[in-house]
This record gives sequence, structure tokens and C-alpha cells, in this order.
Amino acid sequence: MLSAFKKVFSNIVYLISIFIIAVFIFSFLVLLPNLELIFRVGVSSSASFFDLLSIVTGLIMSVPTSFSLLSIFYVVTISFLFSMNILMVIYYINMFKKMPHMKETVSSIGGMAGGVLGVGCVACGSILLSPILSLIGVSSIVAFLPFSGSEFGVLGIIALLFSILIITKKISKGNIC
Repeated sequence: MLSAFKKVFSNIVYLISIFIIAVFIFSFLVLLPNLELIFRVGVSSSASFFDLLSIVTGLIMSVPTSFSLLSIFYVVTISFLFSMNILMVIYYINMFKKMPHMKETVSSIGGMAGGVLGVGCVACGSILLSPILSLIGVSSIVAFLPFSGSEFGVLGIIALLFSILIITKKISKGNIC
């Protein structure tokens, strides 16, 4: 398993890409709760591009004061695991010139989806999962969870780790017919 990580991340392009992709994912996840504000400022005729840039920068820089330490940990961890997962799938496709089998594809998509669904803060639970659950009347269950919805972040991290584990095993085995 460690050999698969060495194969993938010994390449400087993959190593740099993990950080670039993680920064984009982190920024997206941090800005996600404020997309409506960003959109309204972006389409406003009275706001300049620099106003929009200032708001986006301010929102990203406010992470330490607007997110709990646990939420910051989840967002950073999920961002890096998400980018690792993407890069390992890309490496697999490039190395073996084929798409992963259905099992690996489903686990990668499931891990990435689980990671994104698990992002949120302690106050609002999961950013993406809460509105979906409220549509079917399940959102009140979050109040009864022992960690008030933080479990979704843990589940997202576990899903991403499981996905990385499966693709890592596939890379370690090599191209076996």
C-alpha cells in the first residue's frame, strides 16, 4: 500500500497537484454556505470585480473565526483526502490506460460524495446534507445525535479513506489481466 503512495506522489506533478486541488476544494467548501451572497455581488451592477474578490478573500480569511476547530479539521482533512483520491484515480487511469472497475469507480465516487456531504459546522451540521434531510423531515434527528451532526464529517473522512484504500490496492497490484 505504501508503494502505491510512493508511485503516485513521487511524481512532482502529482505532489504539487495535491496541494493545488486541495486549496480549490477547501475554498469551495468554505465558500459554499455563502454562494448566494457571492452570486448576488457578482451580478450586481454596482459592485466591481475587486469588490467581489474582496468579499471572497474576506470569507476565506474569516475561517478561523467563523468555523470551529473541529470544522476546520474536517474541511482541511476532507480537502486533502478528496484531492488524493482524485489524483490516485487519475494515476490509475494514466498508468493502466483503462478506467477502474465498477467497484473502484463506485467507491471513489462514493468516498468523494461522502466527503463533501460530511462537510459542515457544528452549528448547522452538514452543509449539503441538512437541506436534503429537511425535505424528508429527518433534520430533527441531527439534534439527537451525540455530536450534533459532526458524525457526518467523520463518516465523510472514513468514506474517503476507504475509497483511497481500494484504489491504492489496485495500483499496488499493477496491471494484472
